[in-house]
Amino acid sequence: MRAVVANFSLTRAAITLILSKISKSAFYGPFSILSYHADYPEPKLLSEEWVKVKTSLCGICGSDLRLIMLEESFYLYPLTSFPLILGHEVVGRVEEVGKKVDGIEEGERVVIDNVLPCKVRGLEGEEECPSCKEGRYSICYNFDRGAISPGIFTGFCRDTGGGWSDYFVAHEHQLIKVPENLSDEKAVFAEPFAVCLHAVLKAHPKEEDVVAIIGCGMMGIGIAAALRALGSKGKLWA
Repeated sequence: MRAVVANFSLTRAAITLILSKISKSAFYGPFSILSYHADYPEPKLLSEEWVKVKTSLCGICGSDLRLIMLEESFYLYPLTSFPLILGHEVVGRVEEVGKKVDGIEEGERVVIDNVLPCKVRGLEGEEECPSCKEGRYSICYNFDRGAISPGIFTGFCRDTGGGWSDYFVAHEHQLIKVPENLSDEKAVFAEPFAVCLHAVLKAHPKEEDVVAIIGCGMMGIGIAAALRALGSKGKLWA
């Protein structure tokens, strides 16, 4: 399959950072951590609770760019496993279904909750962390444990693949069906907009409050849209 692969090494990172002083194209050049493969091995189901998805569309997240541009904090590297295929803002069609998967069929369109918490890692019962028991999967304690390699979310774990390729795999716990009346072009925004909506719901601004939004990228615009969708009538400063 076609895939854009990131494979970190200190030597490549050092050469890239030196060459980037001359041209930013070094981050995508032959010495960078990024490479294109026309015939990369397709990912296999990791257990009977996993599915294989054919990518339709995938976004480019700030976290993807920070990794490519070597701006991501090294603090997170123990929670990342290389080589990896980036891409977690993704919509696709189910290509293969594990025998224990319930409620998902081949051919259905899906988006994913890209976080890889305890349940996805096969950690349940006493092994499940306190955050996952409360349903707060994005702050799971066990992103470096369990049945799959380290990775906070799909696209930063070598076992799952990612949306910057023809196929990736996901646990049934991650899958959300896409309504037929929603286009791929809109569905691909599900993950970033969910982050915006979550932030607004956590902040709970009153109807007439003035709200300051720091940054006018995808997330800033999404927060403004979420505020208005939830009835905010106050001024928005961005």
